[in-house]
Amino acid sequence: HYEIAACGSVPLMTYPTIERDHPLIEHEHGFYFGAEPGGLARCLQAIHSRKPNLIQMGRDARDHVKRNHRWSAQSDRMRRALEELCSAST
Repeated sequence: HYEIAACGSVPLMTYPTIERDHPLIEHEHGFYFGAEPGGLARCLQAIHSRKPNLIQMGRDARDHVKRNHRWSAQSDRMRRALEELCSAST
């Protein structure tokens, strides 16, 4: 889904079953739907009602991914976490 957002498109995703790092926010960066019967249809109706906002949502999703999910952003967060862990143990 991050690859879709990185291209400036609005991702359509099932609700996650795991905790995510800097997740895409529903109705801001993309759309989530439940796997139950009718879940996808309800999501598609929500998408249709937000049609004028889709271009901006795609831009916001792309910016979110650039800010939080590039290798450099992830390695910076990992480095900071390790530095905090090391300084706390001394």
